[in-house]
Amino acid sequence: NRSSDLSAQDVCAECVIKAKSRLPHAQNLHAWSLFEILSDGDVVRPLDSSEKVLGVYMSMNQDPTGYMCLRENHVSAIYNAASYFGEVSSCLNFKEMRNAKKKQWKRCYCVLRNDAIVVYKDPKAATQKNPSELGRCQLSECKLYFGLDRKLTPPNRNGFYLKAATDEQTKYFCADSEVEMQRWVVGILRVKYPEGM
Repeated sequence: NRSSDLSAQDVCAECVIKAKSRLPHAQNLHAWSLFEILSDGDVVRPLDSSEKVLGVYMSMNQDPTGYMCLRENHVSAIYNAASYFGEVSSCLNFKEMRNAKKKQWKRCYCVLRNDAIVVYKDPKAATQKNPSELGRCQLSECKLYFGLDRKLTPPNRNGFYLKAATDEQTKYFCADSEVEMQRWVVGILRVKYPEGM
């Protein structure tokens, strides 16, 4: 069945072809992507070009407000405009959910290193000979979402989260500023997509 094999790239290509025929003067239609929208629009995620659209759509049944849309890929623009490369580290607000058990937001020191975000109690804990980790998130096993559901009561709107493919564990992060959040997001995207978006 062809519809179950459609990738995000296939759907975007088809939509762009139709949009060009209806909007002959439209600019930059190649810069558009398919997005997963959740939590009444508070959370967005651009689909990877090879992701199967039907699988993503079927997994959205947990959020009755979820939908997909084609829109300009602002994430790609941030990725391409950023000049930052290398390790990212700073204090972030952190919340982890396992098996629907909610915890309060904690102020932690987080480090993006290689293919993981490592969470420590504070900067001093990260520099100890045998540092004790509060958490670790392997980026290759996670999907990156921008924004946070208001029900999580984040400290501000500068949040993002990583959801493991197994769906057992989600790690939420909230930066102090939009600039800091973008620095983290670009760092994560550069690890996940080293060849570009």
